[in-house]
Amino acid sequence: MVESKLKGLTALVTGASSGIGAETAFRLGANGAYTLIHYHENLQGATEVLEKIRQVRGDGELISRDLSNSSGIAQFTGSFASLQRPIDILVNNAVL
Repeated sequence: MVESKLKGLTALVTGASSGIGAETAFRLGANGAYTLIHYHENLQGATEVLEKIRQVRGDGELISRDLSNSSGIAQFTGSFASLQRPIDILVNNAVL
């Protein structure tokens, strides 16, 4: 069951499809944050993280972008306008 320590907050974790990023995203989601799981190529890993969050009644969504170039970064930041919610917690974990 999801604890509500972070309920109502939105967390963004870059590089969240494996390793430390995946565990960080899971912990944030398990504690109630709506978690944005960023990945570049590892869709399967990112999907597994989101499924794990949902198993404990958390929620979130996947964001796929290449952050190694300015075009990808522009697309990445532009995608937040459609969220209609602020980013309350940011974890910069992506490795470039």
